[in-house]
Amino acid sequence: MPITPFLNGRVYQPETLQCMGVAFEAICKDLGLADKSDPFTQTVAELVIMFAQKDDRDPQALHQRVLRALSRPEGDMVPASNNKNT
Repeated sequence: MPITPFLNGRVYQPETLQCMGVAFEAICKDLGLADKSDPFTQTVAELVIMFAQKDDRDPQALHQRVLRALSRPEGDMVPASNNKNT
């Protein structure tokens, strides 16, 4: 499933789009997500976009970072490097 529908008109460099797309598709496959209208799919897309905007351009690292964020308690989606409680 492409990430493009979740960009909401935001424009990115081709390399960033490629990275986000690869990571998003891998995460969706791992989690069994196939429905673009599923709110959880939207959450995954927003996390991919958010972390990619923070200079995470390696698809595998981005994939792992999003999965880690999803496994944290609700409300604790702050990147680990900015989370003073870790």
